[in-house]
Amino acid sequence: MRVRRNVNPACASSFIEKGYDTNDNGVLDTVPADGDWTKADGFDNNGDGDSADYDGDGIDDDNDGKIDEDFGELFIVKKGVLMTPLMNCADFFCCDLNEKVTIELWGEDTQRNRNFAWTEISLEDKIAPRCAAPYNTTINCTDKCLANLDDKVESAKCFGDVVVQEGNDCRTLDTTYRVVRNLKCGAGTIERIWTLTKQTSKGPFIHNLYPNHQSACGT
Repeated sequence: MRVRRNVNPACASSFIEKGYDTNDNGVLDTVPADGDWTKADGFDNNGDGDSADYDGDGIDDDNDGKIDEDFGELFIVKKGVLMTPLMNCADFFCCDLNEKVTIELWGEDTQRNRNFAWTEISLEDKIAPRCAAPYNTTINCTDKCLANLDDKVESAKCFGDVVVQEGNDCRTLDTTYRVVRNLKCGAGTIERIWTLTKQTSKGPFIHNLYPNHQSACGT
């Protein structure tokens, strides 16, 4: 069993960065109109590096030690759509979000009879943000950093900032910051509150963080 997928034009650079352009010429080469398969791109699937007789790239799908015109080893254009070589698995990228991706699954029996099925899928980023707030701390009420408490950037230098651990790979999180003071005669608690919002096609994920800072005069 092997699978391949289409390459959306907006994703070409992502495929190149991932290593699909293994002849390092900056483009994903297909078999040209003259049929010269040596100009196409792909992968050396068995990693033997034996491609001295080959100017392009491909997947050595049949493990014969060569990247050649054998079935499924090259990038192709099918009905005007750029398709990857056949692989064990398909890669997906942030640029695929909310786009239609065509998947072809190929199978072959022991007699080398082949057939395939295809489908279109739509990818969504549903990973909720996971974040960590700074540790709670005790602050002397004469601490000069308190003057910058309402400034998100400056206060982070003194008291730490929120850390986004996952969920922001494909989308930047919208962040708002505010401070709530629960003080009496300079003593009490101060809350630095972050609200992180991730927009998705199904609506926003909202994550609130509330670290407490104790303020005590005379300590």
